[in-house]
Amino acid sequence: MTSHVTRHAEGRPERACDSSGRSAACTCYDDTVSCTRGADLAELPSGIPTDTTNLDLTGNKLTSLPKMAFQQLSRLNLNGNRITSLPVGVFSDLPALRSIYLARNGIRTLDNVLPSLPTLVSRLDLEGNNISRLDRDVFARFENLTALNLNENGFGNLEAGVFNGLVALSRLYLNDNNITSLAQGLFLGLEKLRRLSVDNNQLVQLNGNVFGDHPSFNVISFENNNISMIETDFFSRFPTLGSVNLESNNLSFLPPGIFNNLAELEFLRLEKNRLESLDANLFQDLRNAWSIQLGYNNIKTLPDGIFRATTRLHFLHLNDNALSSLPKDIFSPLSKLMGLELENNQLTVIEDSTFNLPTLESIQLNGNPLVNISCKMFPTTNMSLYAIDVDCTCEWIPVYDCPEFEFLGSRVTCIKPRKLWYDKLDEISKDVLTCGAPSTAWFGRTGWFGLASAVMLVSVLTGV
Repeated sequence: MTSHVTRHAEGRPERACDSSGRSAACTCYDDTVSCTRGADLAELPSGIPTDTTNLDLTGNKLTSLPKMAFQQLSRLNLNGNRITSLPVGVFSDLPALRSIYLARNGIRTLDNVLPSLPTLVSRLDLEGNNISRLDRDVFARFENLTALNLNENGFGNLEAGVFNGLVALSRLYLNDNNITSLAQGLFLGLEKLRRLSVDNNQLVQLNGNVFGDHPSFNVISFENNNISMIETDFFSRFPTLGSVNLESNNLSFLPPGIFNNLAELEFLRLEKNRLESLDANLFQDLRNAWSIQLGYNNIKTLPDGIFRATTRLHFLHLNDNALSSLPKDIFSPLSKLMGLELENNQLTVIEDSTFNLPTLESIQLNGNPLVNISCKMFPTTNMSLYAIDVDCTCEWIPVYDCPEFEFLGSRVTCIKPRKLWYDKLDEISKDVLTCGAPSTAWFGRTGWFGLASAVMLVSVLTGV
């Protein structure tokens, strides 16, 4: 193996591994060498074992790389260095190299980088550079690439043909750029694409055929754009979709049929839009939906039967809307529902048995001006129910006389007023309950069930 004399940023020679398995710059264990402990390396360390498979040089001051010869090296992490170009042939003696991480290096053009990469690379991370332009066929050599991260580069719209040749690509990340529209046929030919994320851009609409005729997406995310219009059949072309994220856009209307043909969809995120009403058949094909998030909109009513098909739903978020009433039996089809968020609406009267759902664990009702609270508003035989979050006002005084108060009182939690925050109803005297809406807004349980449903998405939406 060629010996590379390497010096610390202050001029001292650095060696990666000694007999103890570590040095001032690096830690060596099994087949991994990690030089990320603030070593500020300006050159590649010497003494890297020839059988290394994972070399991590994150957060140093490398500006270039010498030619290396590690027959088993499969993963090379160069994130957070100062590399702007790579010499042709620098990786030619790394036959096993499959994953290359070049995030946050200040790369401005791919012309000085891609020609040096092996064609067998399967993962390429270019996040957080300054790549302002992507030319047609720029990735055409990389027919084995399965994951490509182009987040945070600042480029604008991409022309069709940019992703030509990426026949194995399954994950593509385009977050935090300046994309305003998706060109027709932009993703044409990416027949194995499963996960696409275009969050934090400037998209205004979703329409046309940008994916080709036989897409097989599993996850699509367009969070935090300016989308106000979606073509009716935009999503229905993708029957294998498992997750759609449209959080934080400008949607005020969802056309009937927009989610038709999505029988495999499990996660639907529509929170933080401007929705005011929903079509009764909006979710008619979502029979496998696990979580639907509609919080932080301006929804005033729920049409009868809107949840009739979502019988496998576990979490429903309707918090922070303008609901003033709930249709009778609106939730009755939801026999598997575990979490129901209705906080911060305008609900006053809720019919008895509305929440008689066998698996329900938590109900958030705080931030609603409830009146005429009855003993039968909540199920008293559902032992899975452990939390009912409310504003504790004098309207709850009649509940103290309910035969089931021992059950209800131990589960009703005061979120407001602040002086009773998180007290259980059975822990306080009814004499402390005052009339009128509590004046101080306070943190409730909002978001906990959102976190539970979102956790299942983290691994598929973060990096490569």
